Amino acid sequence: MSYVKNRERLLDHGNRNAREITIKLVEKALAKADPYLAVKNLVSLENDTLTVGCHTFDLSKAGNIYVVGAGKATYPIAKALEEILGDRIKQGIVICKYGQDGELDKIDLRLASHPIPDEAGLAAAKDIYSLAEGTKPGDIVFAAFTGGSTALLPYPVDGVSSSSP
Repeated sequence: MSYVKNRERLLDHGNRNAREITIKLVEKALAKADPYLAVKNLVSLENDTLTVGCHTFDLSKAGNIYVVGAGKATYPIAKALEEILGDRIKQGIVICKYGQDGELDKIDLRLASHPIPDEAGLAAAKDIYSLAEGTKPGDIVFAAFTGGSTALLPYPVDGVSSSSP
């Protein structure tokens, strides 16, 4: 996967060798920070054994699997989890910012405003809260919260208005 989209333009002038080395370093750094690849490297499923980092779970003894989250990098995390877990995901809701493209099969992708919270984010936050309240002991919940989640997942306490003055 190439992250630097204007590679040829960057290499068409100046010290080409130094620029090539710099682009390779940038590509490596961005690959290490890629949330989709991070999940693919961290989470695996073999038969009924779910591995998350150094933790393993016997899914034949576990309850349901849920995915919740909000943030600008949450979609690629949810996408990777769907690819790994597929129909084992009972339900999920993730909130991303307007304009973020993508499709999910088992996880409900909601869009809301960033950086200013809006009613769509509030409605999605309430739905995530309801989903979380419905979980039971033994269920597995993947919580994917990334940058921007404070705006995308607003849920003011009683007494704080959820609308603009």
